[in-house]
Amino acid sequence: MLASTAVGYHRYWTAEHHGMAGIASAATAVVLAHVGQATKTIRIGAGGIMLPNHAPLTIAEQFGTLDALFPGRIDLGLGRAPGSDQRVARALRRTLDSDPNAFPRDVMELQSYFADDGQTGIWMEHGRMRMQGEIEEVLAAYHASLAGG
Repeated sequence: MLASTAVGYHRYWTAEHHGMAGIASAATAVVLAHVGQATKTIRIGAGGIMLPNHAPLTIAEQFGTLDALFPGRIDLGLGRAPGSDQRVARALRRTLDSDPNAFPRDVMELQSYFADDGQTGIWMEHGRMRMQGEIEEVLAAYHASLAGG
């Protein structure tokens, strides 16, 4: 990963894919955490999180946590394709019934979690996303460990 920065890359993205041997992006946020730890300045992100596969709050929490760990370096792209075959899509979604209005509503819900409105338990503080609850303690301990504390 450090070599990608050395040769001038500014961004490294991965995309969500499931049920494919040899593809290391089924757990996209986990992969991005590894890439973020292995690099220092390069922007990292998802070229496509398939929003119908996840609750919007789950994506907000995962990418909010990534932003807290790697401030100013996280990109989030969204898609609505299954990112897999029908068998895996059914396992992820539990149903393949789809409401054509679900994706826009889910995007709006996700945006609301990133909004600085004090209504979702997620807010911005000094340009960084913050979340209520236990994650703050975990992140505080992580940042203290980075500072040698």
